[in-house]
Amino acid sequence: MFKQKKKIHVSHLLTGIIVGIPNYFASFFLILVLSKLKTAVVFPVYSAATIVLISLTGWLFFNEKLKFRERIAVGLIVAALILVNIRP
Repeated sequence: MFKQKKKIHVSHLLTGIIVGIPNYFASFFLILVLSKLKTAVVFPVYSAATIVLISLTGWLFFNEKLKFRERIAVGLIVAALILVNIRP
């Protein structure tokens, strides 16, 4: 933006702040959890939970309809989360 001498709009700054704050806390809590749990558990749970939360957000706030295969995929992700967290 500086090389092309474009103006910075307030909406760009607000968008950066709105996206940056949750991203900061997600990173903070991920690092905090990594100090307590094994990475073999944390990363699959983090990745799978992100997919489930995005699907739920789309369904709740944007009325997105999940196709049958997508519902099956979310169900398998939830099952995988449960299986990863079962302690032997």
